Amino acid sequence: MAREGDVFTLAIEGASVRQIMDRYAEAFHLEFALGGIWFIGDFIPEISDFLDTARDRPARIVRGADLTDAYIIIERWQSGNTLHQTLDLYIPDRVHMTADTTLVMDHVPPITPPERYLTLDEFYERILDAMMDGFDIPDLDIVYDLTGLTLFDHDLSGSSFLEAYILKSVAGMPQEVTVISGGDLHLVEPGRIFWDAWAIEFYYTLVPGNDVGSVVTDFFAQDYNFLFEPHGAQLNTGPLRISADNQTAALGLSAHIFDMPIVYLYLAEIIPDSGYVLSLEFVFFMDLFGAQDFDILDELSTHMGIDLAEYIATLFDEAF
Repeated sequence: MAREGDVFTLAIEGASVRQIMDRYAEAFHLEFALGGIWFIGDFIPEISDFLDTARDRPARIVRGADLTDAYIIIERWQSGNTLHQTLDLYIPDRVHMTADTTLVMDHVPPITPPERYLTLDEFYERILDAMMDGFDIPDLDIVYDLTGLTLFDHDLSGSSFLEAYILKSVAGMPQEVTVISGGDLHLVEPGRIFWDAWAIEFYYTLVPGNDVGSVVTDFFAQDYNFLFEPHGAQLNTGPLRISADNQTAALGLSAHIFDMPIVYLYLAEIIPDSGYVLSLEFVFFMDLFGAQDFDILDELSTHMGIDLAEYIATLFDEAF
């Protein structure tokens, strides 16, 4: 295997070529033979229900059949640089199908990396953009007054409640983030984790790009369209706060959902020289808070540079 930039070339040589081609041809024939059966239902309505039932499990085709005379015969031979294979599949009263494949082995020129291509991160970004297209969110006031927010590379050496976790992007870029010690880690996908600490939940995501405002509103839009609006949540949404240099952003809201008072806090910060924004979505379950949870908030606030307890109090004072 060789790599040139973001392009990988996998070369198969010698006897391995024959093994790969044999397996490919056999799998292709079996898939073709069984897959072709589905078209029969268009012409013989009497068996269409049976085929629909068997669609997800082709083995059902033979269930109840008389297999005494059934057979699958696969023959292979080579003539010079040409490989041949035939398949003959017969199940009495069900199917009789034959197929032939010819593969010509010849010199293959080196693969030239394409001039235009998408990296995995760019691909996921486009998928996210497509998912977000058409989402509705309430109108937000935007103020450029956010200062002090720092989401990563905290010094936790003397911490009582916090520890570091290494989050990795789809492409493998590592980034240290802060979580609560003793919480439960749930891996969602590359570049994203869910950390559950009972009354406080963390959702960290590495998002390609450099627009912190869009990152915050995109995650808010997902929750609004899939969680808040469908369940009729009562929302009190604060302003979208962005730093003067557009490096950080924050959006808080309080909600009554599932008969519980909950605070959502969406934070984002550009990671310098990386091409990524680090997104952190906090969920605070206020009915579950104890004295230690407020101590944890104080410690998180010290490292992150914003007063989380004050943020929560402001949202609830306005709403409730």
